[in-house]
Amino acid sequence: MTTVGSGTSPLTVLFDTAKATASETQAIQIGYITKDMQNQLTKQIAALQAPTDQVSINYSQNQIANLMTQQKTVMALGTVFGQNANTLGDMLSQITLMTSAANNGDSTGFDNALSAANTDLTNLTPAAYNGLFRPDGITALKTNGLAINSSATYDLSTGAGQTAALADLTTAQNLVNRIFGVTSSNQTVAGSQSAALTGQIGALQSLQTQAQTANAASIAQQTQTLQTNMQNALHLIELNLGSANQTANMLSAAMNPPTAVNSVFGALQQSAATAATPVASRAAATAQQAPAIMSLFA
Repeated sequence: MTTVGSGTSPLTVLFDTAKATASETQAIQIGYITKDMQNQLTKQIAALQAPTDQVSINYSQNQIANLMTQQKTVMALGTVFGQNANTLGDMLSQITLMTSAANNGDSTGFDNALSAANTDLTNLTPAAYNGLFRPDGITALKTNGLAINSSATYDLSTGAGQTAALADLTTAQNLVNRIFGVTSSNQTVAGSQSAALTGQIGALQSLQTQAQTANAASIAQQTQTLQTNMQNALHLIELNLGSANQTANMLSAAMNPPTAVNSVFGALQQSAATAATPVASRAAATAQQAPAIMSLFA
């Protein structure tokens, strides 16, 4: 409690008290209001939703997933075709060696090449059916074999035996060549299809990224608008609360009433003092003192 001592006017005490109380009260009120508005802003930002068509997004995601599944299948088949093409290529090389051995009556060379060709036959992998690719005949080849006998069966030491071996070798070579051609073609198709699927997947992913970027920008814009609105509202509230200082200003005016002007020299003195104060203060002083100055000439 403020005590009014000797030489201290009650208005001075009221002025000091009103000024301090108004300032403290305003600071407390602004603090509470700011906290409450910030909580509301946080909830509003959390509730923001981008203008997203979830149905379209789900459909796009399903498309991407399906295309990725197709690509995985195609790439796996492409790997099988590639491995089979290499194996068939080696098989054709072994048939060429057998043909040379048969023409030369080389039973050992013939049988060695036949053993390698049969190993290649074992290593072939039938590809799973897929409508994109042509049937290659590898399953039938593995089932039926090359239909080439050993050198002892042909008796390559005789012309008849060599002729019979060469006939079987030609049949096997033609079959393997046909299978090799289809397998190589399927490998090319697999590569092309995989590349096409990559393009489609990339395009859809790009569209999704653009949509997500646009949504993020929309949310950011809405967030900025909410923050700006809160700041503007807070400033207006601060201005309104500032009117609490009016009591202190009224007490200040009561403590410092305008000095009555009783002479021309007094008017000139106050006019000089007014010139040294801000424009707003001079205007107020002039308005208050005009009647006193005019009274000198009444």
